[in-house]
Amino acid sequence: MLGMIGTGTSTLQPRHQWLLPCVLLFALLLSSVLSCGAYATAHDRPVASWPSELRDTTETSLWDTLPLAGADTASNTSWYALPLMYYTPETSVGGGFSAGYFFGSDPARISSVKSDLSASLNGEYEISFDSELYLDEGRYRLWTQVNAAQTPTSFFAVGPQSDSDTRESYTQQMVDVKLRGARRLTQALHVGLRIRVRHTTITSVADGGLLDQNVVPGARGSSVLGFGPILFVDTRSRTYYPRRGHYVSLYALAHPYVHNAQGSFTRFGADLRRFLPVGTNQVLALQAYAEAVTDMPPFALLPKLGGSSRMRGYQNARFRDRVTVSAQAEWRVPIWWRIDGAVFASVGTIAPRIAELGHSGLKPAGGFGIRYKLNDSGVRLRADFAVSPDGTGLYLTGSPPF
Repeated sequence: MLGMIGTGTSTLQPRHQWLLPCVLLFALLLSSVLSCGAYATAHDRPVASWPSELRDTTETSLWDTLPLAGADTASNTSWYALPLMYYTPETSVGGGFSAGYFFGSDPARISSVKSDLSASLNGEYEISFDSELYLDEGRYRLWTQVNAAQTPTSFFAVGPQSDSDTRESYTQQMVDVKLRGARRLTQALHVGLRIRVRHTTITSVADGGLLDQNVVPGARGSSVLGFGPILFVDTRSRTYYPRRGHYVSLYALAHPYVHNAQGSFTRFGADLRRFLPVGTNQVLALQAYAEAVTDMPPFALLPKLGGSSRMRGYQNARFRDRVTVSAQAEWRVPIWWRIDGAVFASVGTIAPRIAELGHSGLKPAGGFGIRYKLNDSGVRLRADFAVSPDGTGLYLTGSPPF
């Protein structure tokens, strides 16, 4: 039973907890929509017709007059194809090839198609495809994410107080497909459908550990199918590294089919972001994130803390449990030419149920980073160094933290 796993602080029980996740998401939705609603109804027109002072399609700089290789400034298209080098605490040094193509008539809402092929010294192999498309002048938005990977990683039991001594090494092979589609109802409000199909095989585990004893749901791998509604409000000045606006996303994802685990479960999520201009081309970026699951999902699909986006400084999935809440702030400052700097801090907690979040203790982290701007739509490569009570982390990636 998953409720017996960890350090004794997490007492998971296989029963439905629909009410508390719904209350959490309703509170987050209410607080966000109240601040967004007036804006959305007062500007019920296509994004392409926003006033220039709201669109923020470029960043004012003398250096921005220099053309980018692979960029067509007349049509807002650009591309990159370059060797890939990265590092994370879990995978060590890795390399490969990365390519991306960005296009569209509106640089504030630019479509993208990206693909990566990589391998690391720790035996990680991954191929990924990621696209985000704006169709019919932004009325429809489609996202596709496909990942196939073999990843050596770690399991630290379940619960907010899981100690580093509980670490178990294991290797997983995974195919993960995520699809999202949404239609714009007003300038800012979108509704749509989210689908996820994931198959995981555990190929090797540490001898004598919880995974080896098969007492963890999904310890031998799992297959899941999930689908459900999404709702989001988006007033960001642009998709990549915006200077102003906010983004609120709410979703519920039912998983009626779960193979090799303990039955169906439902996932709820809320993602709230706010971007505030500070001084000349400086931005204060804020994010609050919450996620909760019902019943007994495979351990790999439990909400988690740690990674290259949220709670940088902690190893990916360092903490797992059925409810997680985190917040982070990042101050983004231009340095020179297409190079920016960032200072960030985050705090988060995790618990077996919402009522116990206040008793789980807060986990802090922080750090700094450098970004290099690839095109005038804001796409950047980033390098972040983060510190937490659990250790340090260095992250090299082409994806924004949020």
